[in-house]
Amino acid sequence: MKLGLNQKIIVAGVIVISIFMLMFWFSNKLIFQLTEDIEQSNDLSQLNQLTMLMSDSATQYDQNAPRDYESYNRDVKVYYGRLKEYLDSLSISVEKAQDDFYNRSTFGNVLLDGNLIEQNSNNFKQLTVLHQQFTTGFGEKLGDNEDEPRLEWGNDYILADESGFFAHVAQTDTQFQELVVAHRSATQQFNKYLSLTLIVLLALLILWFNQSIVKRIIKVAKGCRQVAHGDFGFQIQDKGKDEINQLVKDFNQLSSRSKSILSMLGALQSVHSRQEALDVIRTETQLMINPTALFLVRASGSIQIIENVSPESQNQDGLAGKQLAADDSCLMWDEDADFLHVEDILSHTVKFKNAHLAKYLLHNQNINSLLALNIRNKDDNGILIFAKKQKRGFNQQQVSTLQSLSSLFASALLAD
Repeated sequence: MKLGLNQKIIVAGVIVISIFMLMFWFSNKLIFQLTEDIEQSNDLSQLNQLTMLMSDSATQYDQNAPRDYESYNRDVKVYYGRLKEYLDSLSISVEKAQDDFYNRSTFGNVLLDGNLIEQNSNNFKQLTVLHQQFTTGFGEKLGDNEDEPRLEWGNDYILADESGFFAHVAQTDTQFQELVVAHRSATQQFNKYLSLTLIVLLALLILWFNQSIVKRIIKVAKGCRQVAHGDFGFQIQDKGKDEINQLVKDFNQLSSRSKSILSMLGALQSVHSRQEALDVIRTETQLMINPTALFLVRASGSIQIIENVSPESQNQDGLAGKQLAADDSCLMWDEDADFLHVEDILSHTVKFKNAHLAKYLLHNQNINSLLALNIRNKDDNGILIFAKKQKRGFNQQQVSTLQSLSSLFASALLAD
């Protein structure tokens, strides 16, 4: 599939934008997950602070021992009430920390160390187990009597951290902080690579644009200057298959035709007969249209006579001086028209029964397409016929070029 210049630019732009959007989306996901991890890290820090607060309260309580009955009752109201608040907050914080971790997006884990991920996962799994052990053990130390709990035993349980829950909370907080730091570093690294990738992509796009478009256009501009300075026939080399390549082809054709036209003009100025003029025209139009044969038809009263046929084969010699029917469809058309272009002579002869010249050329000369030009010079006029063996031997550009040269042909062929 050949892509034009517009399609190439669109495809290149879509690829670059798609890569950018994909990487930008990935970066946003990383940043969003990092934000969630930072929030969870804050929650873990609060949980760790809560356990430290409980340890500090237990230490203060222990430092105030021994107690009398009155101070014990006061501590049951104050310290024990505070402990119950701590325990309720502890349960809520542990449950929230676990829910947040298990609902945490794993999108960015591909950039992190697998061992660090596994350690944090194990920490949060163990967190619930140890919290349950702590709650059960603390309750056993306090006893079943809510009015007279064994605060000394419960306080010693907290200080000793017999379940290892407090130490595990501190470990979980520390290792999750390491995860957040690693995640932040990976996100920054990814964004750095994202920026470098975009710079490289833009550089490649600019380089491609320069090689595929700018340099080729500059070559065309230089070619135009060459022709403007008189280097007619100058050719540009281009291997592309897009609109610029078509522009180069058109330029090369125009340059070649300009050279041929100038060469033809110079050659026609030195001819001494109509036959020489026909030979020059046929030779110089080889590059433009490569005609198989060339004929000149001149009017003589009501009769059309072919004169001075360009000699390509012996069969054409019989056309010189041949009288043609005045109503021949290949020689008579609207007065306003400057040319008659027949792409398929066979179809033309079927459509027009009076296509005598076309029939003759088809059967005797193996001609399948022709272009007849009206040429006029003062009071004289004639028809110059270019013939080719191909059914579609002339394109519209060739027809327009030959039509623009009709006055030059007339000056050379119809001169007295």
